[in-house]
Amino acid sequence: MEAIAQSEDLVYKVSGEKLIAKYYYKWRRQYLKRTQCCLGQSKALRAMLKIIKKDRKAELMRAFLIWKDKNRLFKIKQDKIRKRIYRLYFNKLNEAYMRWKTWSDELEWQCRMQLLAKEIATKQWKTHIYHDHKIRVMDMKRRKLNRKFLYWKAWKDYIKKKKF
Repeated sequence: MEAIAQSEDLVYKVSGEKLIAKYYYKWRRQYLKRTQCCLGQSKALRAMLKIIKKDRKAELMRAFLIWKDKNRLFKIKQDKIRKRIYRLYFNKLNEAYMRWKTWSDELEWQCRMQLLAKEIATKQWKTHIYHDHKIRVMDMKRRKLNRKFLYWKAWKDYIKKKKF
């Protein structure tokens, strides 16, 4: 049992060291690339002057072209990164604007709905009052007509009795 645990510890230790070594080599390669790619102008000029002193024009032109190509590629990479960053920035900005716009539209819609609800409520209230008043007026007219009819009938009966 103890031997199995020791062998597992050994596997973890070896794999951990491999990972550490792997990441160290990746970091070292990136570091060397960066230092080579970002060679400063003064260092590049010193290297060119060294080549000039040796009187090798062809070597100078080749080194100059290599340096120029590396700088051009570096600039292209920087431009691509800058474009991606700007695109992400403007996408985020557009997204924020659209969120604000939808929020303000929703708020405006809710305000309109609230005003519309108030208008409908007052209209219903006025309609209710109007119809209630109308029913009362019609009831009063009906009672008045009934009263007139009763008065007329009573008058007619009175006249009939008076004749006989």
